[in-house]
Amino acid sequence: MFEYFGGVPQRIVLDNLKAGVITPSLYDPHINRAYQELAEHYDFFIDTCRVAHPQDKGKVERDVRTVRQAVRKLLGLNPGASIAELNRLVKHWCVEEYGQKPHGTIREHPYVVFTERERPLLKMLPPDRFEIAEWKQATVHPDHYIQFKGKSYSVATAYIGKKVWIRATEHILQVFCDDRLIKQHVKRNVYRHTNDADFPENIRAVLDSGLHKHMLTRAESISPHFYHLIRGLLELHAFINLRKAQGLIAIAEQAESLLVDRAAAFILEHRLNVHPRVFRDLLAKLRLQEHANKPLPVSQETLAFVQDVSYFIRTQEGQ
Repeated sequence: MFEYFGGVPQRIVLDNLKAGVITPSLYDPHINRAYQELAEHYDFFIDTCRVAHPQDKGKVERDVRTVRQAVRKLLGLNPGASIAELNRLVKHWCVEEYGQKPHGTIREHPYVVFTERERPLLKMLPPDRFEIAEWKQATVHPDHYIQFKGKSYSVATAYIGKKVWIRATEHILQVFCDDRLIKQHVKRNVYRHTNDADFPENIRAVLDSGLHKHMLTRAESISPHFYHLIRGLLELHAFINLRKAQGLIAIAEQAESLLVDRAAAFILEHRLNVHPRVFRDLLAKLRLQEHANKPLPVSQETLAFVQDVSYFIRTQEGQ
């Protein structure tokens, strides 16, 4: 829009749309972080409208219906036109036709007013185009990672449990805490983005304290083999495998302890790369095997018709 106009206005009036204003307020509106960056890049003032004061808005809103009807008309007259051709036709209609008609309120030609009086007052465009970034708030998990669009990014130990803001562009992900940049990752086509410097030097030492000790105690209360499974998993990396261990414990606590012990023993014996989903499937298969090996329950009424096996054995004397 700024490039088409050839400059930037001193202020932009926002009708409290969510893309720009999170919480409207007359004196201290909560502005969307991405829109705030846009305003800082182009150096314009964000002027939010007062709630329930339609007179604060510009005079362009009534033209939305007019533009929509014009586009439908152009689509009907040019059914086979490409997007580029339709854009050219719409631009011609805006500038040469609708922009040359006297405005109903000011009684002047809008395009002439813009080119002769308004455009010269615009500030110059900055040398670089604005790069749109996506912002999201997250909490740093005890495993040192934050999640963003299905991928994990490591953060230093000091920020575990804290709320942080994620700023993501096409190639870079930045993490802010208290408006201070604390971490930056180059986005790659991998699930886990890890910086070894974010983790304590003696990772194994944490197994005997805090959250890890509590998890091992829970695992030990379930079954011996399951405890060894969780212990071995955390010894590989106490933080990278933390979520996996939490998922396994949550599943095990909802299942029969003997069944969990059999599943854990099977995984340890065959040195399988365990995952909560795989563990749940293994428990289900073992449970089915148990049910298949159990004799079917027989009621007392049915037992009245059951004969001892000797009843069916014919002796030679009885023949």
